Amino acid sequence: MKQTITLLVAVLFVFSSCCKKDKAQVLKIENMDEEVWEKDYIEDSDYDIIYENSSFAFELFQQSKETDKNIILSPFSISSALAMTYAGAKGETEQQMSKTLHFSMDQPQVHSSFKSLLTDIYPSDEQSGSNLKIANALWVQEKYGFLDNYYKICQKYYGSGFNYMDFRNQAEKSRVKINKWVEDNTNKKIVNLIPENAISDLTRMVLTNAIWFYGQWKIPFDKKHTEVADFYLENGSTVSADFMNHPKEAFLHYKDSFAHILELPYEGDKYVMKIFLPSEGIPIKTFEKKLNFDYFNSLHRKMKAASMEVLLPRFGFTYSISLEEQLTSMGMPLAFSNDADFSGMTGKKDLKIDKVIHKAFIEVNEEGTEAAGATAVIMVERTSFNPDKIIFNANRPFVFVIQDKESSSVLFIGKLLDPTK
Repeated sequence: MKQTITLLVAVLFVFSSCCKKDKAQVLKIENMDEEVWEKDYIEDSDYDIIYENSSFAFELFQQSKETDKNIILSPFSISSALAMTYAGAKGETEQQMSKTLHFSMDQPQVHSSFKSLLTDIYPSDEQSGSNLKIANALWVQEKYGFLDNYYKICQKYYGSGFNYMDFRNQAEKSRVKINKWVEDNTNKKIVNLIPENAISDLTRMVLTNAIWFYGQWKIPFDKKHTEVADFYLENGSTVSADFMNHPKEAFLHYKDSFAHILELPYEGDKYVMKIFLPSEGIPIKTFEKKLNFDYFNSLHRKMKAASMEVLLPRFGFTYSISLEEQLTSMGMPLAFSNDADFSGMTGKKDLKIDKVIHKAFIEVNEEGTEAAGATAVIMVERTSFNPDKIIFNANRPFVFVIQDKESSSVLFIGKLLDPTK
């Protein structure tokens, strides 16, 4: 009997299996002598930036209106770019962004926690087999008058360099340069992040984040077991896909009335992929509504090791989206309006967010996973139960997230509706 199960893969970091495995590049965050805040906060164990970011990740994923496309997002990339933007927000704009991004503390501690996370998220030398690269940058209109204090916040807490641009006279040349930076920082996987005409002579700043991850499976799939099988689409039809197979291996798993959850570890055990296969008869859209960070985070206490057969389709795709509509409906409309207050950037209420552009990539094969993501925030001047044999057969649509097992941070989340596209 065919298994009609929908899979959700939860992943916190970017994976790679088919590219050159460069040594992980750690983001350098300089210690500065200048006081950026009246009080320079040290990491506070009571404030969990992981919970805040991950709650935002799942809420954003639920905002997706795509019903016929594979989806991959990097919530970590989006949160990072928006957090740098948030550093310049004031008044009601700041309040709306804080609520939307699930920030529960004041600005200094939010940014201090991001700095700690950027340090902790990297694999150690003992966790070989995984590589991670994260980069942030500001691209600003030359001679526009951005505050030194804003530069210092972004540099101190996010390691952001800043680059002077001439958006007024060379918008297209500026776009090409920014896209080249993104491409270089994502192992050439995120190409043309910012589309033509997205930058104009009214653009005053672009905030960018790029993330790239490579992870080798702790237990690689043997290619001799890969074979073609049917993948069942939401409409009941089938497509042929290459299914990787572990005939009998022990993995952590958990099953409830909503889904069967499997955890596939990467070499070094720091990063894992969690796959959520909705129970038979539960559409993927129905399961997505239940999926939030509380449900996701509760699983580590419930998962048990068992020997099983695992079948997983090979897949890879790129997805891009503009997030203005989603972020507005989540509660921060002011940031996109002529009433926006980003006076923390320039000392004046002269800027608003024009676009939030995101693009992400994933490829999963027998050796491991490669994933990449990038986000650009474009600011403009205001004018406008277990059987004897357990089989985990991901043969119908599923959602995936990439996760850092140690911190439970969510870096990537998406869904696969058709592995052939």
